[in-house]
Amino acid sequence: MNEQQFKINLTWNPQDKKFTYKEYSRFYTIRCENKPDFLGTAAPEYSGSHYHYNPEEMLIMALSACHMLSYLAYASNSKVEVLTYEDNAEGTLYQEDKKIKFKEVTLKPNISITKESNLERAQELHKKAHEACFIANSVNFTVNVVPTFKHN
Repeated sequence: MNEQQFKINLTWNPQDKKFTYKEYSRFYTIRCENKPDFLGTAAPEYSGSHYHYNPEEMLIMALSACHMLSYLAYASNSKVEVLTYEDNAEGTLYQEDKKIKFKEVTLKPNISITKESNLERAQELHKKAHEACFIANSVNFTVNVVPTFKHN
């Protein structure tokens, strides 16, 4: 595989606030070519908003979406027909040596497959999807995958 490059533009928005630690704006805009603008902020615990996405959530989103897309690719090539896929993922931050970092992220996909689909194979594909997910391969913390299935 050749290298692939992805580009974004991040612009901080001072919002006419005083530039002190307690007061400066935590809002930023991310732009990608041909896509709508994305407004982000810090997590509420770090003086951000409850109403906008933060980097912690975006990292969990990226892990969840990467796993799902990998899983769906494997399932579609393995005659496992997925009817629905929903993930209620969560991550845990902690502090070590004065550095805040993720301890782990747990993906909890809830998947519905057809009666004709092989349930055992559907379960095995999560391991393959996890191994194929480039986001999970790029982080230095544990990413757990705890799937549940409905065999309709």
